[in-house]
Amino acid sequence: MSNDRRSRLGALAATRFGLGARGDEIARASADPIGWLLAQLEGPGPTPAPRPATPERLAAAHAVERLPGSGDAAFALHRGMADADLLDRARHGAETLQPFRERWALFWANHFALRVGGPVELLAGAYVREAVDPHLTGRFADLAEAALTHPAMLAALDQPESTGPNSPAGRASGRGLNENLGREILELHTVGRAAAYDQADVVEMARLLTGWSYAGGDADEDARGRFRVDLDRREPGGRIVLGRRYAEGEALACVRHLAGRPEAHERVALKVARHFVADAPAPALVRRLAAALDRSGGSLPALAEALATAPEAWAGPGKFKRPYEFLVSAHRALGFSPSDTGTVAGFLRACGHAPLWADTAAGSSDADAVWATPAGLAHRAHLAQRLGGQAGAGDSLAAAAAALGDRLSERTRRLLGRGDLEPAEATALLLLSPEFLRR
Repeated sequence: MSNDRRSRLGALAATRFGLGARGDEIARASADPIGWLLAQLEGPGPTPAPRPATPERLAAAHAVERLPGSGDAAFALHRGMADADLLDRARHGAETLQPFRERWALFWANHFALRVGGPVELLAGAYVREAVDPHLTGRFADLAEAALTHPAMLAALDQPESTGPNSPAGRASGRGLNENLGREILELHTVGRAAAYDQADVVEMARLLTGWSYAGGDADEDARGRFRVDLDRREPGGRIVLGRRYAEGEALACVRHLAGRPEAHERVALKVARHFVADAPAPALVRRLAAALDRSGGSLPALAEALATAPEAWAGPGKFKRPYEFLVSAHRALGFSPSDTGTVAGFLRACGHAPLWADTAAGSSDADAVWATPAGLAHRAHLAQRLGGQAGAGDSLAAAAAALGDRLSERTRRLLGRGDLEPAEATALLLLSPEFLRR
């Protein structure tokens, strides 16, 4: 491979697969672009600085909720924790030496998205650290189990309320099923519509899941925040989901089976291709990604390798950055980390994109048209101007070369080389250049 081609692929590795180049990252990636990416998924990796874990968060919320007139205090606790988590994650993204691993983590957090509301903001940061980050180098079924049994997911989909009509609790209270978790497992998290499930499968899945819950903030310290099965709420008897029979209590076995089905692998492959490659990826690419999952028994590193070695992933103009990716890549390009909670949370909330939760259980969109809007560009321009002021004086051409490498266009090079630009203006123009706005 020629040096020019290595430089081009090194720039793409850092900017398309990672979170934007920082320092001499493009030069380091250029030595072995594919190897640089895949090495980031070997063994345990760095995670954001630890903050309170789920049990501590639940205990704090329980203590606040017991106070008279606790509504405002509870909201402040939830929102404050959420904004701090956003800053922690953004700081980690700006500083990490394993940016592809972090993109991989945030992709899976969005696949198993938390629908915002209720206690989700309180638990979202802990959810990604506890359920997603530790399973990035394992199998899809293991990640699915961890995500779907975490208190944040159970709370987001109201699963603790679901009661088998014929369970002891159901007969005593008259309460019934909540189908949210069962429906989303089938529709969003595993097989999708390709499996041709129907409403009967949703109901059977919901019955199988009855009893899934977690110990809340009022539980003993050793149990607090742990997944548990409430036998009083569990619907008795076996269930049939997509033609397969499961005995009572085999909900986890059902989840793992669904996660291993070809339809689930095809759905995941399509989402990976849409996120990293194109809104309408080539069907041949999607088939190869799905085949990598099939052959490997659902190995996530095998899927990542199939992506990284796919020619289609290195071609084309690249996807338009989502707001969080723009925020993080801008800080990486300028060489400093986010430090202000208000700036990070304010920008992300204004743009409608937080990496730790979404407006719906389907997660945040990967479609370019959702993010490349006049309002979205206005928010980015405002942030670019603010960051330009923080960056201070510097060589804008050198910063552009480090941030974009061979992706830097001649037009942007000439624009930044003008002698009449203030440093802050030059920095803002770099961050708003067409090539920087795309992965």
